[in-house]
Amino acid sequence: MVDYNPFMKSRQGSSPGRAAMDRPKSVAKATVSRQSVAGSRDPRCERTRSAILDAYVALCAERGNEFAGVAEICRRARINKATFYRHFEDRADLLERGLDAFFAAIGDRIDPATVEEGRTRESAVLRIETLFGLIGEHATLIGLVLSPAGSFLRRKAESFCEEYIQARRVARLSRPGETFSLPREAIPRALTSLCFGLAQWWLEHPGVCSAKEVAGYYLSFVASGLFTGRGRKSERRTKVARNRS
Repeated sequence: MVDYNPFMKSRQGSSPGRAAMDRPKSVAKATVSRQSVAGSRDPRCERTRSAILDAYVALCAERGNEFAGVAEICRRARINKATFYRHFEDRADLLERGLDAFFAAIGDRIDPATVEEGRTRESAVLRIETLFGLIGEHATLIGLVLSPAGSFLRRKAESFCEEYIQARRVARLSRPGETFSLPREAIPRALTSLCFGLAQWWLEHPGVCSAKEVAGYYLSFVASGLFTGRGRKSERRTKVARNRS
């Protein structure tokens, strides 16, 4: 797998139009060393960044994003503001790095051999179950990305999701003789919208079902609505529902 450090991000890659938040002039000098610190693989730097992100997510879960300012994050993480601004530009930068770490976690969770070595249908199902399982594990973070506070990251998350469940991988769910009921180039966007819609509904109704169940809803919808041919629609719907129960 690619050696991926979610905290190594070009400043030029920051999302356009993102409003700068929480950055007082008193800590402006901290930006001088941020570029070297932000990409550092020093275990102490990585622990500090993880502690800051954990503090932010915990505060958002307890009080909401509007009550999780930089001062509160620093108190929870037991650091000073200069340390925060050495690693992150602002809370928006922190949230974006958290999303990058979530992307990396998905890649780390899936065994590359399972995906690539011919277990076609199984690997497609595994991708969806892994995705929703990690959404559940990072519910507060993903909830922030899907909220107005994370709107500047929406397209970045959609692009990742489209690549993750692109048509050539979803095609593995089809049976012989079946064809797509949508133009192939439209499928990644349609399935991404379905994924985001289900994830948002699930996060807004905690406890209503498990990660595996919501993945089952997704797969059932795909199986019953995406493919056509040889009169298999109703049969596939019944089989998927039985397999997911």
